[in-house]
Amino acid sequence: MQDWIESLESLNDSDIMALLQQLPPEDQKATLLEMATARGGGPKLLDHRERDVLRKREKRMLGSAIVIPEVKNPKRRERCLADPFEMMRTYYSDRFTRPFSMLHHKLVDTVIESARKGTDQAWAAPRGIGKTELLKAVLVYLILAQIVRFPIAIGATASLAYNIFDDVKGQFETNELLYEDFPEICHPVRELEGAPQRARRQNIDGVRTRIIWKSSKLIQLPYVPGSPYGGVKLAYYGLDGAFRGVNIAGGRPDLALVDDPETRDSARNPEQVAIREQTMDRDIGGLGGHGAKFCRVVITTIQNRFCYSWRVTDPAIKPAFDGKRFGLIETWPTELEMWQEYVTRRQNAQRHGDKLAKDATRYFLENYDRMIAGAKLNDDGYDPQIVDGEPQVHHPLQAAYNWIATNDMAAFMAEKQNEPEAEEVVETEALSAALVRSRLAVQTQGVIPDGTERIVAAMDMGKRLSHWVVIAFKNPGIGTVIDYGCKATFATNEADLESKSALELMLKNLILDWIEDDLKPYKIDGALVDSGAFTDAVYAACRQARQKQFPLFAAKGWDNKRFKMPQAKKGVVLFDQCYAHYDASQELWLYNVNTEYWKMWTHSRFAVAPYTDDGDRTAGSLALYHPGQDIKRHSAYSHHIIAEELTRVPVGSGYLNQMILKSKNNHWLDATALGCAVGGVFKIRVLSRDELTAAAKPVSRPAPVRQAVGGMTRPNFSAGNFIRR
Repeated sequence: MQDWIESLESLNDSDIMALLQQLPPEDQKATLLEMATARGGGPKLLDHRERDVLRKREKRMLGSAIVIPEVKNPKRRERCLADPFEMMRTYYSDRFTRPFSMLHHKLVDTVIESARKGTDQAWAAPRGIGKTELLKAVLVYLILAQIVRFPIAIGATASLAYNIFDDVKGQFETNELLYEDFPEICHPVRELEGAPQRARRQNIDGVRTRIIWKSSKLIQLPYVPGSPYGGVKLAYYGLDGAFRGVNIAGGRPDLALVDDPETRDSARNPEQVAIREQTMDRDIGGLGGHGAKFCRVVITTIQNRFCYSWRVTDPAIKPAFDGKRFGLIETWPTELEMWQEYVTRRQNAQRHGDKLAKDATRYFLENYDRMIAGAKLNDDGYDPQIVDGEPQVHHPLQAAYNWIATNDMAAFMAEKQNEPEAEEVVETEALSAALVRSRLAVQTQGVIPDGTERIVAAMDMGKRLSHWVVIAFKNPGIGTVIDYGCKATFATNEADLESKSALELMLKNLILDWIEDDLKPYKIDGALVDSGAFTDAVYAACRQARQKQFPLFAAKGWDNKRFKMPQAKKGVVLFDQCYAHYDASQELWLYNVNTEYWKMWTHSRFAVAPYTDDGDRTAGSLALYHPGQDIKRHSAYSHHIIAEELTRVPVGSGYLNQMILKSKNNHWLDATALGCAVGGVFKIRVLSRDELTAAAKPVSRPAPVRQAVGGMTRPNFSAGNFIRR
């Protein structure tokens, strides 16, 4: 040490400071003490300010210095590293309480194999088997087993992805057994004591651990002498996040673990499906860098036959992902008639107040062997539902049919079997969603076009969501959808939605809120609400609206076959494919509408270009308000419009025009058709096909003239051409 001190004395003070800072804190202290007593012929000692800097740095470093404990149970650690299921049974004993099924083994093995080889994989698994919990644990295993060094967790949204990220992060913070067996990871984490800013000074023998332990986006495991985990990272993203060029702290991801890439809404939106596919193919697919090992693993449940999950698990569409689809039931039981009887008994029992459906359970136990014969399940886990010490479920197949009885077979095939019905159609031959979206007026949302004669509204009622439109009309047959939306039924719990009286009250209030919240900006001439499914609620709302002097009326829709125009008489008023009659018992007018006719009318009007070559609105045309910069605004609405397709059906020696349902998401079509019928009620003249053909030239609407406003653009309206709400 003395020789080293003498060499220091031949240097200037700045060089001495630089060298001292490279020493461990205890050596800095000893060196300074010896230099303080050595006055020889060398340069002057460090001044008091420099010594103060060193003392403070030493104090901070010593205060942040940590010592890694020994591994408490090396044998247990080795067993868990050798077997992911042993790891989960050991460190997640409170979470995985049941035996792992064959499907669990397949899923875990698939993820690990893909991560080892760097190959893509897509898997569709039944909802409710615990796949997300399994993926969280597998991600920890992949890190501990040194299979990956920078995985990213991806979900349909950032919040869903964060749930995975936060769970993995929490295991290193709070899991006691994990702390005992992997102290080189967990001890530095615990020493932060929930204060991520301490990570900057944390050190082992004066060498920083470089741990990153923030609550958002990224963590990095500590550098510990002898540990292979130093610099291992974990990040998370929502699938709509920014992926391109992700390079954090000089590293690139080697695994993208995608858990359920779609929400219910995005799976029904073809544009969102396309965006997600592009993100997976281009942005996420290029994260690994040239020549680097990188893989994408998608674990999902299929919602319909045009969603991204369906496409990525189809090897014919995405061969790189080697897609596989697994259902809860691999082989159905041979006695299907007996199971139908079981479902009927269960539903009847619950309908009459026996929520446990004891008769159905008794029937199953009496015929146990016959009813499970031939069945093979991919997941044999189930909840026995113990009531008063007695199990209510005795076999996983019984649990499956209980689910079918509560919901329906179509839902089971989608949610549990990954075989949804082939009912969704993105486009129709007659009219496309893209064409509907292109039929734009110059006016923006809520702006009433010049010359408007009537403003009408309509709502299609639903149990959970009700869809509505507002249309401005002028003759001859020119309509502009100036506003639309949907309202959610407000329920404090699920039971209210299942109670007829509670639901009717909530829906009545929903209609009244619609009038007050959404229609108030407009002077509505008339509004129709579909009363077919929720008659009492609609009738009550109409009576209450009348007291407020609002023109709200109940409507009942009919198809072409069943709709009959009555003879004109007292208490009956005739309109175009619509009539109203007074119901004295309910004290209100009820409108009967040929909704099939008005849906055809809606389709034919959207097929017409909304503007002529001269820039005037085309007679008989229907247009949507201009969305401004939000080019995706009308996506969902346009797909509702094309959810039914005009088809000519042979009848006798001729043909009958019929609207054929292609998708259940047709609610804005129903509402728009009712709104057009209201226009007919108010003498908006319906052009004949010949008149429409003559009036409508096959031209596209010229783009509205736009002017710059503070870096933005807006339609350039002429004075007096619009009225704002």
